[in-house]
Amino acid sequence: MGSKANFEHLLFLDDDGWPESENFLLQYVNIAQQHNVICGGRSYSQEKPPDKSKYLHWLYGSKREVQASSERNLKPYEGFQTNNFWIRKSVFISTGFDTRIKSYGHEDTLFGYELQKQGVHIHHIDNPMRHLGLVSNVEFLEKTKLALQNLAFLQDSGSDIETKLSKTFESIADKKLLTLSRISLRVIISVLEQNLLSKNPLLTALDTYKLYHYMDYISKMNPK
Repeated sequence: MGSKANFEHLLFLDDDGWPESENFLLQYVNIAQQHNVICGGRSYSQEKPPDKSKYLHWLYGSKREVQASSERNLKPYEGFQTNNFWIRKSVFISTGFDTRIKSYGHEDTLFGYELQKQGVHIHHIDNPMRHLGLVSNVEFLEKTKLALQNLAFLQDSGSDIETKLSKTFESIADKKLLTLSRISLRVIISVLEQNLLSKNPLLTALDTYKLYHYMDYISKMNPK
């Protein structure tokens, strides 16, 4: 679709969001000629979802995905999200999305990394799309594991993209503690999952859950 577009700029939006501002398009148009890539950000309702089974997604999104542009511009590539961004067509065509990624997760991480390699600056503004498509805790964990599989695949394929999770993994590996850490986490993984599927999930439990599964996927790709 991007290659068939007729005009100079492209706007990518997720289909489960809605603009927060009545001047949503105008905020992009006003600065479109000044930047090659503009990221508007995302938001979540300030009210907890009435459906408690979707609380984990809302909690993670509200606490981890929502950031002011001032924060995102400090690390513009790490904060890149594909749910809501404006890009010059020529830049998109020269970069494109990596066709190796067939399932959910980390396509935005890789796209931001490719932009960084090409020296294309990403400018962040406060022009969010509100995320409306909350999924259940069970589905959220399944999608989380799919994303971790993608990240492990990219790392195993020689990509040197970095995330907080991959940096933690490398730190543990450097200390020769991968096997011990994986065995230790395996003991508590069912407890972590029980918490994450409860009405009061903890983001620290999610971080640990993600670390275990990421280590597990990496180890399966590189069996000794």
